[in-house]
Amino acid sequence: MSKASNHSGEKTDGTAGRGPLPGGLWPWVLQGKKTTEALQIALAAFDAGVPVMLVSSPGKGKTATIEALFQTLGWRTQYLSMASLSFDDVSGNPRAVDYDGPANTGDAEQDKQTVYAMPSWQWRLLEQDYGGPKTALVVDELNTANRATLKTFLPIFQSKAVPAGRKFKADTPIIGALNPADQSDGYELSMAMQNRILWLPWEPDSKEVGDGFEARWVSKEKMSLPITLDKDDDAVEIMRREQKYAKIARQYRDDVMGGDFDHAPGANETRDDGLDEANAFIDSQAWSSGRSWDNLVRILARIPVGAVTSSLIDTLVFGTIGRRWGNAFAAILRGEFNGQTVSMIKYSEALNDFDSIDWSTMNPTDLGLIRSGVTSDAVSGDADRITRAISLLIKIHDANAALDDSTVIRSVGDDLEAWKLAASKDRTLRPAFTARFDEVLGS
Repeated sequence: MSKASNHSGEKTDGTAGRGPLPGGLWPWVLQGKKTTEALQIALAAFDAGVPVMLVSSPGKGKTATIEALFQTLGWRTQYLSMASLSFDDVSGNPRAVDYDGPANTGDAEQDKQTVYAMPSWQWRLLEQDYGGPKTALVVDELNTANRATLKTFLPIFQSKAVPAGRKFKADTPIIGALNPADQSDGYELSMAMQNRILWLPWEPDSKEVGDGFEARWVSKEKMSLPITLDKDDDAVEIMRREQKYAKIARQYRDDVMGGDFDHAPGANETRDDGLDEANAFIDSQAWSSGRSWDNLVRILARIPVGAVTSSLIDTLVFGTIGRRWGNAFAAILRGEFNGQTVSMIKYSEALNDFDSIDWSTMNPTDLGLIRSGVTSDAVSGDADRITRAISLLIKIHDANAALDDSTVIRSVGDDLEAWKLAASKDRTLRPAFTARFDEVLGS
């Protein structure tokens, strides 16, 4: 049986003790279902070395919760306001020093080289390896930093390496809070930055906020925090889980995604209009890449099985690989954790032996898997793949003639504009596509 850790080495289940706030009080940590799940995922992400961003509209307590979390854990925080951070604040300040290498000319005035003095905040992160306190890096409003500054953060986020070349501890928590770009006057993040991050919606409910407000955001006792697997004592168990989840993900990649995890969002790709602003923003940031799938597997492996719920799976999957590829994969994971074997309909089998599948009995997961494969071909830009995708969609339409056509077709082809664009590129398929689907899609 694996045991769990709360990161601080102490109980966090309401144990009385002297807290870090005046009067020995403890900070108030929100205890609702959604916020607890978000913190559960965040703590596992810290152990996995994955940066976390909490996303919501302003005034939802993101920054206050981050502060309360680390005060409860007893960790030091290094706070960075990204809006005011310059390139030099990350790369360090240049200064000239003597050069004494083999190219030395003997001229003391000319034999100089430029080195960069590391900023103080980077030294604080390095101190953890030399007896310093456990330190978390907190970045506020990442998408308000200028582009030059953001580029210098890529190796910090991915490899925990500062520009001077030194690395701080791999499990150093990196967490931030931001508002959707149109609410913060922010910049669009590069795709390289996007897929290094776990994106989490921050959705406190009114009761937990009301409880904290009434208590004036303090508690006489240490409030409970989620637990994760102990990365030292459970190293073998964590690796076993990583391998198990990676195997499921690879099967999904091979059977549905055409053997490739990478799928950068296309310029004409539509998004789910039914999402609130925070989740819509997350959907615009999270996308499928080898790195984001690896992050998903590593984080999930560090969450105790008993803490995994359907909503937690959705939040984690959508916040790493996005909804487009995540919808069907989340359904597969839910079945896995519920003890149900979910058999994946292989897209390749649907193409090669269409009649071997009873299309009238497809469940939502099967539809999602086929939809993912079909859509991947439709937006690939490859004429042969586009042709086979539309041909398969027409076959599905025929096989489900007795069913509600609009339900079937919309389940298989979410991105309607992409379908019309794909059909228009093949003159032989365009009339068939228009005749079959325009009435359905327009209803």
